[in-house]
Parts: sequence; structure tokens; C-alpha cells
Amino acid sequence: MGRAVLHAGDLGKGIALKLIVNGLLGLQTAALAELLARGESMGLPPSQTMTFLGDIPVTSPAAKVVGAQIANGQHDPLFTIDLMTKDLRYLTDEAEMPVLKKALKAFETAQQSGRGDRHISAVSSSH
Repeated sequence: MGRAVLHAGDLGKGIALKLIVNGLLGLQTAALAELLARGESMGLPPSQTMTFLGDIPVTSPAAKVVGAQIANGQHDPLFTIDLMTKDLRYLTDEAEMPVLKKALKAFETAQQSGRGDRHISAVSSSH
């Protein structure tokens, strides 16, 4: 969890900010799952790819953590696919967000495969 306590504004703004944060995390997680699977199909072990990605500035701290979880098959439920799917649906229900909707589809696929109670890193199994 974050260390800072931030005032987001009037009632409801904190929830909106939480959804934005989780949307970014969902995008990163779905993208990493897909990229690690593609790299593996090209002969790059996911753990090796994450070692490389972890050393470059384009990889966020959250992406480093979830990428390592994907690479190591660690899917203990900390933030579940069910919860991420709920947040992504809230974000995309009334807005044109084609990129986020693609990420939502990846989480829905994982959910429909019976992995809803697993950590968001388990979205990797749907690629």
C-alpha cells in the first residue's frame, strides 16, 4: 500500500482516484502477462525478461512486482482478479476506453476460467 495520505477532494474523488490507480495497475499487469508470454514463445524465459525489465527506467515499481509474480507463478490472492475486474468495469462502463477494455477482457477471461479468486498475476494464464 502507499505510504502517503493524499486528499483527493470532495466526496467521491478518492474513489475515482482509486479506480484510476487500479486501472493503471490492470493495464500494466495485462500488458506484462501478454509480453512475458510472447517473449517465452520467442525463447526468453519470463524470469530472465523480468530481470532485464527490472533494470530499466520504463518499468514501474508496481510492474516489477507483478512481473516477478507472473514470472515465478506466484498467484496467492493479495488483490484478486475478481476485484480488478470490478474496478475495470466501473471505469469502462460509461466511457470510451478501448485500451482499458482490452485489459478488462483479459481479466474477464481469467475470471471465466475459474481464477477470479487468485492474485491479478494469474491473468498471465489466459495468454
